Order: sequence, then structure tokens, then C-alpha cells
Amino acid sequence: MLSHLKLTQTIAQDAEGEDERARLAAVGSEVASLAGWLHWDMGDNGSARTWYGSSIKAARRAGNPLLAAYQLGSLAQFEAHSGNAAQGLSLTRSARKQLGPNSWMPPTSARKKGGEATGPSPVDRGKTGSKHHLICDGKGTPFKVITTAGNGPPSGLA
Repeated sequence: MLSHLKLTQTIAQDAEGEDERARLAAVGSEVASLAGWLHWDMGDNGSARTWYGSSIKAARRAGNPLLAAYQLGSLAQFEAHSGNAAQGLSLTRSARKQLGPNSWMPPTSARKKGGEATGPSPVDRGKTGSKHHLICDGKGTPFKVITTAGNGPPSGLA
């Protein structure tokens, strides 16, 4: 993974156009985010925080506000899970500001899609792990983070 990031950085240095550099910065952002998640999963919180920070910087270099907001949200989730609730909420607010006041889906439109005809989730392989849920009020302001089993139904969140 680190070799992919180094390759992306090397190619970006030689990129001729601004569009190409922006696309490569977005790729670098995704790879750095993956590195952050892997370090978080290994319990190396210092490295996780550094990689998530790098992913945010690369997303901003890419000029992609949606990617930057996503990476800010990833860092917010990490901070909240690590016990830094105030920092997590602050990062969530920063992510929201990144996209503007009318960019977030209102809670009433976040209904379950599909049904029996859609079949089982292609990403649920019954593996152990956890899911992290950020609970927001009707205006989108976060007020609680909940961790649930990764392979279980999202019961008890309401």
C-alpha cells in the first residue's frame, strides 16, 4: 500500500496538467485514508491520525470538497471512537461546512431502500468487527456515536 502511495506521488510530480495532478492527489487521498484505517485497526492510533490528516490534505489539493468532507468524517469517526468526542464533533462540523449548508441528506430521507427482492448485502460476509454510527438531530448536528457488532442488524439505534 505504501508503495502505491509513493508511486502516486512520483507520478504526480511528473504530471503535466493540473487536472492530472488533481486526479492523482485524489488517489493519494484514498490510499492515505486506507492507511489510516489499517493503522487504526492495528491499534496504532498515532499513525492512524497522521494518515487521516494526510488524506484530508491530499483531498484538498485535489480540489474535491466531497472527498475532503468524507476524509474529515473518517477522522471524526476515528476521534470519536478513540474517546475524543469533542474533537470528533468539531471535525464533523468542519466536514459539513466543507460542502455547504444544504448538502447533507435530511434524516427523513435516509430510509431503508430495497427489500427482499434485493437479496443479501454483497459486503456482509459474516466477519467479526464493528460498525460505527453517528447519530444526528433533525438539523444534522451530531450528538452521539454508537458502536455495534459488524455482522449484526442495526437494532437499537433509534
